Parts: sequence; structure tokens; C-alpha cells
Amino acid sequence: MGLFTGLLTLPLAPVRGTMWVAEKLYEQAEQDANPDVQFRARLETLQVAYELGELTDEDYEQAEQELVAQFEALQPPLPDELPQEVIDHGSDGSAAEQGQGA
Repeated sequence: MGLFTGLLTLPLAPVRGTMWVAEKLYEQAEQDANPDVQFRARLETLQVAYELGELTDEDYEQAEQELVAQFEALQPPLPDELPQEVIDHGSDGSAAEQGQGA
């Protein structure tokens, strides 16, 4: 950005700053709403604490098991039987359908 352009767009600086803050808040809200991201962050925190010697082997394993159990409780249950399409194609069929249309 040149000097002339910078001077002309200087009055828009507060708007650009506000937009930047809004984008960062939106990104953080998306991450907070995603249980996968939360799970990974908590697991990483556990691993760092273990590596720093703040947790014993037993404490780490117990905390990890509890965390995995909480995560699994949030996941939707899998059906008892897989549809025949999944068994035949190894996917839900949507990828195969997209490949056929190309």
C-alpha cells in the first residue's frame, strides 16, 4: 500500500480495526462451538502437563480416559447396521455420486 493510498484510506482505519476484531471473535466462537477443537485443546493441555511432570502416569491415564469418555458421550451413536451402500463402497455414497457426475 503506497503512501497516497494510505493517506486516503486513513479515515477507514477504525472500520478496518473493528472488522478485524469481529473476524477474530467469529473465528474464536466457531472454535468454541466445535467439540472436536475443544477435545483436542484439552488433550494437548493434558499432554503438556504430563510432559512437564505435573501429572503422574496414573493421573494422566485417568484424566485421559475421562476426557475420551466425555468426548464419546457427545458423539452421535452409530447405527447397529451399516447401510449396504457403505459396505459395498466403503463410504456413504456421496463421494461416489460426485465422482460419477464428473
